[in-house]
Amino acid sequence: MRVTRTGRGGFTLVELLIGIILAGVVGLALTRMIMTTQRISRAQTQQTDLQGSMRTGALLLPAELREIGYDHTPDDTEVPDILDARADRLTIRVMRGWGIICGNYAPDEILVRLPVIGYRNPTTSDSLLLFTENEADRGNDDQWTPFRTDEIRQETCPEDGERALQLRQLTPHAEFFDASANSPNGMPIGSRIRNGSPIRFFEVMEYSLYQSDGRWWLGAQSFTAGDPAPQPVLGPLRAGNGFALRYFDRDNQVINPGDAARYGDIRVVEITLRGETTSPVSRSDRGGLAIKVDSLVTRVALRNALRP
Repeated sequence: MRVTRTGRGGFTLVELLIGIILAGVVGLALTRMIMTTQRISRAQTQQTDLQGSMRTGALLLPAELREIGYDHTPDDTEVPDILDARADRLTIRVMRGWGIICGNYAPDEILVRLPVIGYRNPTTSDSLLLFTENEADRGNDDQWTPFRTDEIRQETCPEDGERALQLRQLTPHAEFFDASANSPNGMPIGSRIRNGSPIRFFEVMEYSLYQSDGRWWLGAQSFTAGDPAPQPVLGPLRAGNGFALRYFDRDNQVINPGDAARYGDIRVVEITLRGETTSPVSRSDRGGLAIKVDSLVTRVALRNALRP
């Protein structure tokens, strides 16, 4: 018996063309949707990075500035921690930590109980501040006196055997001392220092707007550690005004940048950061790609500066 096929097998040329066209339309729509999603994702990632950079600046710089203070030389000359104050650059003494003296003080060595409180342990490149009691029954003659050490060893506190750092080969900053009242090597005499007195250490830092690889950044440079150039802290920032500073006295009057005679009058520092995305991102308002900019302005009261 002969069987006759009544159905068709396969597609006609017209049907194939229609299928290809429909698949192309759907594929094009999916491709455009994926590309749009990727552009939005990149823009959101860069916006997040930009905002994170601004937040870092809002935390870092105020933390460095709030501890700015001052000291006095024996002739009562005020010595502020602000060493240079410009519109796009600030050089200051920055505190890095503090500790407590243990054992008996000696003008040629000091034991500092571990752990110290702060970012890190002191190094031989740091400057240090020793709390000098002077006369025990007076409070207005107490002083933080700066010095340096050329050798740091691991030791123990004699009273309890706890770990300590031994600072040796001490060198005072002579301008802060009355030589007639000090021991021969220039450090304070033992009667002026108490067991348990605090000791602090700091370094001279400069924060500035600087250029690297065609972009602008907020850079930090440690003069104490001998950094040859600024190191990037955050950015990229806008060229010219990405990092801007203004200075105010206790009456909220502006102090001109670079006026060294008035650095001791600075009570508030206004910080402006203008950040940029690392590459162009899509603009939701007019389309296309462009560098996105965000800004942050904050004022920092110098907590330890002189008050009227």
